[in-house]
Amino acid sequence: MCNTLCRANNHTHGLLKYRNKHLIFLNRAIRTYHSTFPVFSLTPTEKRLKKEEAKPASDQVTLESSPKIIKKKKIKGGAKLHKWLTQEGGNDFRLPRMDGTHYYGETPFPMNPLFKPEPPLHNSFKDKIYELFTEQGLSPRQIGHTYSISIKRVEAILRLKHLEKKMQAKGKPLQTDFCKNMEAMLGVKPDKRINEPLHVILPRVNRPLFELVDEDEEFTPKAAAKKLGRLPFEEIQQRVLEEESKKFVLDEEKKKEEVILISKEKSEGNKRFRFVFTDISDKEKKVYIRERDGRLVQRIGFKIESPSPSSSSSDTQTPSADQTLNNQQQSQPILSPL
Repeated sequence: MCNTLCRANNHTHGLLKYRNKHLIFLNRAIRTYHSTFPVFSLTPTEKRLKKEEAKPASDQVTLESSPKIIKKKKIKGGAKLHKWLTQEGGNDFRLPRMDGTHYYGETPFPMNPLFKPEPPLHNSFKDKIYELFTEQGLSPRQIGHTYSISIKRVEAILRLKHLEKKMQAKGKPLQTDFCKNMEAMLGVKPDKRINEPLHVILPRVNRPLFELVDEDEEFTPKAAAKKLGRLPFEEIQQRVLEEESKKFVLDEEKKKEEVILISKEKSEGNKRFRFVFTDISDKEKKVYIRERDGRLVQRIGFKIESPSPSSSSSDTQTPSADQTLNNQQQSQPILSPL
């Protein structure tokens, strides 16, 4: 019986049966029985284990014999820098030195050897400068002449020290530890002084320009200034001297601009542009501004700087005299952080 059923295939018997006077066709599947354990009844895990047992011993790879694969962290860019830091002596620059500067070469920027900054003044010496100005009444020129410091540096020290005193009065903490660490890394010493001129009138800017001039033609400094789009040297020097002769005040109050509303018409406004007009027929040269919302206002104390004459004629733009004066003020190193 078992052998007969073992060789039998799955088939369906159709049985006719009457129920409630209706003919019903029933499909019944007869199950096939086998004398051996059927393969299709194995679970996926049992199938996998059976296949592994059937493989030869040489093909089996154990976890102990397989080498460990270590994934190295990929460095996105800066591969040469990482190699230099880890292999070629870059470890010396991982931590800062507290006994002075620690540059790669003689200057902080190897590609710019002309930049050789001097260390700033010590914080204790800055306190002394502030005391000379507030208690003894010495002017910035007298202090600069006594210690060979530029006037602009002295004024910057006085302003920052005055701001420091204000912060202390309000109870705000100062970053004194940061200042000490910066002085240590920059090699600042209390007894070290610098030697610089009181003021620099014209720093070297841009490349030298050459102009072909006839032998009989007279080429004066005024003509050269006009060619460069700057003011004459005498006028610039006079401006600098007048500025330095002014009395230095710590809390200098700036004049606020006064705005006078003249009219307001939305149809006259422009969402993209803001128009500024100067009445050159008036001696005061009043400035009128048409705002984007249509308001027409007059501003008192508002000045418009005219561009240099050479900016439109040549492709290479040179700084004007006012820009040169600003560069002179900003080019001086001021001081270390408070």
